[in-house]
Amino acid sequence: MPRSTRRLTSHRNVHVSLPADVYERVAAKSDLAGAPFSTTLAEILREALDREDRARLEEALRSDGQTNAGFAREAGVAASRVWTGGSMTDPSNL
Repeated sequence: MPRSTRRLTSHRNVHVSLPADVYERVAAKSDLAGAPFSTTLAEILREALDREDRARLEEALRSDGQTNAGFAREAGVAASRVWTGGSMTDPSNL
């Protein structure tokens, strides 16, 4: 398991209860990496939190892109009316 390049300025000691299967998987990864259990668990949590942050950002960008596309369509219709001499205030041109 790759180690984080982040420098931790502080640590918090916590007591957590894990399901046995989760504990075993983390312990196995820790043994393979030759890293302390807590370091391995912290890396796994960081990766999960980073994935969650990326998913949230991607959703915001997707939503923003849809909003921008809608605005561009509406602006294109309005611009074509102006260029063709149509009135923006005449309801028959809307």
